[in-house]
Amino acid sequence: MQGWRIFSTERLQVVHWGEQIADAAARSALESAIVDLLSPAVLEYLPADLSLTGDEDAIEDWIAERDEAGQVYTVRLAGSSDLLGLLFLALHTDGDDEDEDDEANPSQEDDSGSAVLMIGYIIAEPEWGQGYASELVEGVLGGLDELGHPTVRAGVANDNDASARVLIKNGFTLKDSLSSDHLDMFEL
Repeated sequence: MQGWRIFSTERLQVVHWGEQIADAAARSALESAIVDLLSPAVLEYLPADLSLTGDEDAIEDWIAERDEAGQVYTVRLAGSSDLLGLLFLALHTDGDDEDEDDEANPSQEDDSGSAVLMIGYIIAEPEWGQGYASELVEGVLGGLDELGHPTVRAGVANDNDASARVLIKNGFTLKDSLSSDHLDMFEL
């Protein structure tokens, strides 16, 4: 997927992390910020593959895995250098060589075989409840003209009511046929 490099909303600055992970000093600061972002409360609602292991190279591996899986963006308050969260985007089209049984990317094509944009986000625990996730999702949806209006899907842990409300507020509907015992899939 050819990703956006940068976009902003009323309060948020969203920047593709490519330049940050390529620059040694910026990467070091980002690694530290991501470790802080992935608090136990945040990790509670994320798939196991988004957790950090205790290995020495865990954060480097985590970044490499996220970077390979799709486009990753840092989310900061406009005018701030503090990491507020991360945005994950992955566009899957007909012919992508992905495992459709992979729980991290369920149902990557819609029923017609058209493109599906999978979105995910992480917001720092101290910032929960301030509308940042809703604003971030709204910002992504506002830029879909560039992608030809693909089907958009997002998965949330079924006990993550706040994230489900974010998606519903932005027009998503629950798709029981795509959901599992522990993951609710929403589609727009």
